[in-house]
Amino acid sequence: MLALLAPFPALADNANSTAAEEEKSAAAREQQELLERAEDLRRQQATTEALLRKQERYLQALEQQLQQLKEASDEAPAS
Repeated sequence: MLALLAPFPALADNANSTAAEEEKSAAAREQQELLERAEDLRRQQATTEALLRKQERYLQALEQQLQQLKEASDEAPAS
């Protein structure tokens, strides 16, 4: 397209400027999208870590209950 505008330097410069603005705008949109994706991933990681801590507490509680049941069965008289 720019070759067609070569006889008209002002039009060619305008086309170059418009193309550069479009590239800059596209780059800005892409950067914003990447920032949003990074923030989403940060929130997802925080949620995953919170769920992991909750699961670890649950497993600890189950282990304590299992230990108590074992101790209770050890103390029970054999019949």
